[in-house]
Amino acid sequence: MSLFQVIPENFFSILVSQNKEIYLLALMVLRRSYRSELSIRKTDYISALTEELISRSLDLAPEDEGLPEDSGFSGQAHFLLRKLVACGWVEEETEDTSFADTLIIPDYAAKFLSLFHELTTDQHREYNKYVFTTYSVLKNANETRDDYLFDALDFAYRNTAALVEDLKSLLSNIRRYHQLLSNQVDVKGVLAQHFDQFSEEVEKKFYHPIKTFDSVDRFRPGIMAILGDWRVDTPLRDQMAELALTRAPGRFPDLFSARQETQAMIDGIIRYYDHVPELVGEIDRKHRRYLVAAYDRIIYLSQSDQTIKGKVARILAALPDLSQEDLEELLDQNLQLFRVGWFSDNDQIGRA
Repeated sequence: MSLFQVIPENFFSILVSQNKEIYLLALMVLRRSYRSELSIRKTDYISALTEELISRSLDLAPEDEGLPEDSGFSGQAHFLLRKLVACGWVEEETEDTSFADTLIIPDYAAKFLSLFHELTTDQHREYNKYVFTTYSVLKNANETRDDYLFDALDFAYRNTAALVEDLKSLLSNIRRYHQLLSNQVDVKGVLAQHFDQFSEEVEKKFYHPIKTFDSVDRFRPGIMAILGDWRVDTPLRDQMAELALTRAPGRFPDLFSARQETQAMIDGIIRYYDHVPELVGEIDRKHRRYLVAAYDRIIYLSQSDQTIKGKVARILAALPDLSQEDLEELLDQNLQLFRVGWFSDNDQIGRA
């Protein structure tokens, strides 16, 4: 299925608008209301959005039709909501009992709102929770063998996939900062990138959490042992497949497909955890290389005089041995340098 068969064609148009920052603010206010209220009343959303516009002193640029030039913050909030409705981010509905206007967020829009919030919010990655919860769920399911057996396997698979995805994202992020070092032309830029960006955005949020806890090494053997037993237990896997048909209706066309998916999830989790130590090791290596590269860049830039004086000094150092007369003639013809003399306080003559 094509993405644009799910979302409206003009869904992303507000994100390329001149007012994209204000539209994003409107979306974040919408998400906050969506998470805190069972039903979003239109009047409450307009009030919350108006307060945000006032507190941030934001004004819409008159790029869109339908926005009066003299509209206040409340008028802008109403305009923003109409725009979100027109682009498919939210739908309006009138309640049957109170006749109050409420806002409904489609499922596809809710997913994008969560993504935008994750990308724009400072959050620490709790890698240990992935491993610990996976072990806890599998251990409990292995002991009880009840109707939630397939749900436990499905949860463990999704959790493990999320762990690996976050680790790969961390590795890519370190690589990106490593490449950005070459763009820094002075020591101040390198230090700013490292302490203001890399240390805050990568090390504290992502790298330190995975190195601080021993959850991977601690719970990985238990996870692998449980899954190893399930992998060779045919009656148990058949039980999971039968549960999959009833617990996830419509997900599998028949029992054979459910058996295949169950086996694939067990093998997938085992394969993921086989590669996790290697992935963590690669993250450590790339982190060390970045630190060494940052240090080397600082040393290079601090020893490299980028002023005209420094450049002339390097040119002179590279010249062959010449007599004083030949050197003066060469400088006069090419660099147009002149000898300067002066009298010092003690009546001595100085030259340069």
